[in-house]
Amino acid sequence: MLPSPHPAAALTLLDALPDPLITVDGAGRVVTVNQAGAKLLGEASAALVHRPLLDVLLAAGLVFLRPDGAATGQPLPPEFELRDRAAQRWWSGRTFPHGDGLAVQLQDITERRRARGRREALLSVTLALGGTTTGEEVVRAALQVALPAVGAAAGAVLRLTPDGEALEIMGAQGYPGDVLARWKRIGLDHPFPALEAWRRQTPVYLRIADQPAPFPVPPEDRRPTTRALAALPLRSEGAMVGVLALSFDFEPTFNESERDFLELLAGQVAQALGRAQWLGEREGLARQRERALNELTRERARLAAILDQMPVALWVAELPGGRLIGGNAAIDRELGLSFLPAESTEEYAVYTGFHPDGRPYAAHEWPMARTLRTGEAVTGEEIEMERKDGTRLRARFSTAIIHDADGTPALAVVSGTDITQLHDLNVRLEALVEHRTAALDAFVQFTEAAATTTDGLTLAGVAVGVLRAALGEVSVAYYLRSGDLWQARVLSDDFAPEVAAALRAGVSVDSPSYAQAARSGEPVFVAGWDAAAQGVAVTESYSAGAFFPCVVAGQTVGLLAVGSQQAQAFTERECGVIRAVGRSLTLALDRAEQAGALRSQRDALDERARALSAANEQLDAFALSVSHDLRTPVRHILGFTELLSRNLGGSLDGRDRRHLGVIGEAAGRMNALIDALLAFSRTARHPLTRQAVNLGALVASVQAEVSQDQTGQAAQWLIGDLPTVPGDAALLRQVLVNLLGNALKYSRTRAPARIEVWAERQPEHWLIGVRDNGVGFDPQYGGRLFGVFQRLHPESEFEGIGVGLANVRRIVERHGGEVWAQGVPGEGATLRFTLPRT
Repeated sequence: MLPSPHPAAALTLLDALPDPLITVDGAGRVVTVNQAGAKLLGEASAALVHRPLLDVLLAAGLVFLRPDGAATGQPLPPEFELRDRAAQRWWSGRTFPHGDGLAVQLQDITERRRARGRREALLSVTLALGGTTTGEEVVRAALQVALPAVGAAAGAVLRLTPDGEALEIMGAQGYPGDVLARWKRIGLDHPFPALEAWRRQTPVYLRIADQPAPFPVPPEDRRPTTRALAALPLRSEGAMVGVLALSFDFEPTFNESERDFLELLAGQVAQALGRAQWLGEREGLARQRERALNELTRERARLAAILDQMPVALWVAELPGGRLIGGNAAIDRELGLSFLPAESTEEYAVYTGFHPDGRPYAAHEWPMARTLRTGEAVTGEEIEMERKDGTRLRARFSTAIIHDADGTPALAVVSGTDITQLHDLNVRLEALVEHRTAALDAFVQFTEAAATTTDGLTLAGVAVGVLRAALGEVSVAYYLRSGDLWQARVLSDDFAPEVAAALRAGVSVDSPSYAQAARSGEPVFVAGWDAAAQGVAVTESYSAGAFFPCVVAGQTVGLLAVGSQQAQAFTERECGVIRAVGRSLTLALDRAEQAGALRSQRDALDERARALSAANEQLDAFALSVSHDLRTPVRHILGFTELLSRNLGGSLDGRDRRHLGVIGEAAGRMNALIDALLAFSRTARHPLTRQAVNLGALVASVQAEVSQDQTGQAAQWLIGDLPTVPGDAALLRQVLVNLLGNALKYSRTRAPARIEVWAERQPEHWLIGVRDNGVGFDPQYGGRLFGVFQRLHPESEFEGIGVGLANVRRIVERHGGEVWAQGVPGEGATLRFTLPRT
């Protein structure tokens, strides 16, 4: 019982109490409040006196938790509990009588209350997480149970992305959508508490009001009402599995007990995540194992189907004893044998096989037995075997050792293929190849003969031998026409003497088959040969005949005839051989005919060439002689004309002086013609001195030379890249002097003259072109450009002799090239020539 009124000493004693203490009168109004109570209620003691206690408590944010009726204005119960919603703290209250009123004592039970809540929360979390099997279930259960337990307004679990470069959300609760969108992938360099907890692998606790903030969190990365954050690393079995991030709308103290609880909670979540991860991996392995078993089953079934459907018989034996453990369906289907089990190689005698000499195979001689004994594979061994129906076949066997993954020999396999038809075919082919080899040798002989001889009868003799080699037992003859008879000139040596003599004597050209072949130019094949009807009685022993006409230059020059005493008709193959040999003989005869004609033409051409060469030599000698012989008279004419003009100059009238001028000019032109003719003649006799000639440098030199001769003329030169070619530098200089000089001369009426020089690379030659924009020429007279003394423009317009381009052609042709020209009147001309590249 407190003294009333309260003496000062008593009030001082009350203020020293750590717990709030409030006294009220009978009406429930505050009488006294100690300092702890005033601090809790948020006002000075004097301000609280005479106010209803319930109003004061409500004004301070304190609400009754129990009993429920205490907040409705009813008298205070002896014991009750209050909650400070703003500070998240809990108080227990007790009342006892004091005077006509009550004394109310409050005690902070926050930690006790929180400890109980934590225990309950941990139990709830444990129960919730215990039923989870996947990471998603763990995160969902943890957030649903843990957030209320710790008083967090929002939370999220984050994990490392598969690429290891960021954190991503596994699950979240309480965050706005825009915040979650930004958190979908958070780079490891982002300023974020969860990332710091991941990097350090230690918890991070942060209150927004703390300054300076250790980890500044931008406003857009948190809820607007967030006042504190916690980030807890989730570790399981020593490895990081994620981060638990929590947001609070109040300011927790984050004292030791709170931190212990949060870290214990995080440990529960981490263990659950680790367990879920382990379960997931185990389930994944189980699924993989199941898939592998299913795949193995399918593969075994597929392998069995493949083995049974293979066109090769297979036997499989164990090592080392050789027990036959299986065989495929092809043993029966392909070989007509039965799979006969054998416990060892000694029992292989149940199979029946024969050596090439007819001896039966002993048990130890079978390929499988030898491979099991020596370890060496058998390849392609052919064995004649007896089928279960008693018939025989020929099979080809090969063996192999099958090793385990570690290289240990495990099984032996033998494969068998039915080659009965192939063997029979090979026998026939060998006979055919031998026969055809002889025929090919004969064809080769024919080809060699055709290449070395042009004698018709020699070629026919070779053709006869080819047909005998290719067709076997046949008779072959080659006929030439003599008047009204076809006479055999070449015969195979199998003819009976009397038959050979009769055929050499001749067969009438009217004999039906002979006449038909000669007239039509096509081969004739006669089945069922009737010697009397054919008019060749001596051939009555023959039953089939064939006639191939050899047609050269539209005329049948010979008949190649084949007769058979064995068959009534020739087969398609035999007819094909006869046609092939007949065509070859005809081509050889035609070639021989052409070769003879070519030899005659060649001899005539050689004779003409010799005549032309002699004529050219005589012409050059004549031109040289005439040039030298004419030079002296022309000099006399020029000299005496000059003397007359000088001595009689004063007495000559204008008419006489014109006559003397005409004589001097004519003599000058004659002298120029003689010089040009001499130069043309020297070009033909000048020996070629081949060396590497730089056409670019040569054109530059010639350009400078011809430009001096045309002083005062404006010219634009366009010279491209020019090659270095093999040739005679002096002669090629003459070519360029003529071409560039002509181009400049015939374009002097243009302002400016435009001259182009270029080169084009061709497979074996260089093409050199010179183009101008001068007066050009009529294309129909282009052929005259390169003739001696040929001009297309009057001398009064353009000076010149008419020998320059003829000299160009002679020089270019001596170098192995060609020269030609193109022109359009009034638009210019283009001259091109080629020079060999090597």
